[in-house]
Amino acid sequence: MKKILIVAGLLVAAGIAYGLYEFNRTGKDTSKKASDFVLQATALSAAFEMDEVKANDEYLDKVIEVEGVLLSQEVGNPTILTIKGTDMVSLRAELTTNEQLETKAGDLVRLKGVCTGLLLDVVLTECVILD
Repeated sequence: MKKILIVAGLLVAAGIAYGLYEFNRTGKDTSKKASDFVLQATALSAAFEMDEVKANDEYLDKVIEVEGVLLSQEVGNPTILTIKGTDMVSLRAELTTNEQLETKAGDLVRLKGVCTGLLLDVVLTECVILD
């Protein structure tokens, strides 16, 4: 019985340690990674709008550099930028920082992030602003 309690305690401790590790894990540093694709925001949105399956095969989990017109920014943790795409699909970029940008709606922004697919918009995570 004592051995079972020791093993169970070790398994619980290992589970807690793993949970803390995952909770505190930082994402990829996309600023130092090479871009797999360099696109305009409208082209990326159009690709997902025309054929989501094909676009997922091509862009999913890839580092993508995009340039487009900023529609809005939501300051929080993380800061989320909405970038103009097509009429039906825009881009939502989650920045790695929670700071407010000096850019405003209508400004041209260039960023790099990891494409995680299409929800209502094309989602880019772990984004960094370039230039």
